Amino acid sequence: MTEPTDPRHPADGYGPPPVPRSPAGQPLAGFGPRLGAFLIDILVLGAVTMAAFLPVLLAAVLLGLALSPAEVDDERGTALLVVGTVLMYGVLFALSGGLSWVYYVEMCRRTGQTPGRRALGIRVVPLAPGAALTRGMLGRRWLLASLATGFVPGLLLLDGLWQLWDKPYRQCLHDKLADTVVVEDPR
Repeated sequence: MTEPTDPRHPADGYGPPPVPRSPAGQPLAGFGPRLGAFLIDILVLGAVTMAAFLPVLLAAVLLGLALSPAEVDDERGTALLVVGTVLMYGVLFALSGGLSWVYYVEMCRRTGQTPGRRALGIRVVPLAPGAALTRGMLGRRWLLASLATGFVPGLLLLDGLWQLWDKPYRQCLHDKLADTVVVEDPR
């Protein structure tokens, strides 16, 4: 399959190289803007997540301080610490996943942009021309990009680099799963 190109540029080797385009004719986003948007989004989401984590961590510290050394040494105190620690990690995991979902799925439903993508002038669009960007598409992107890559070593790197050799639409693995592409934003 040949890569979709900009018909305004000759393919005879003279002039600037053709610009890869989505099926709808929009210029595809390059690796640099996508990486930059990813880094901005990680910093923004990380800051929001840390702010949300602080009350949970503070509650855990206060629980630990409320127990005397004698209580920690008995079975009931040890069980309380174990249950408290497991609950704390469960709450942090759920909070992190929920914030990530809101950031990458709910915020993107209308425009296809996160703050990082908006800052770098790119957005996610459906691969099929004229189709609407749905929560299902964004959810599949989020599942692979956020969850699966956290549990499978090396998958985050492979997913992000996949666009460098993918033809014709420069899709990452999470784009392929969701039938989306990332394009330059014309605004």
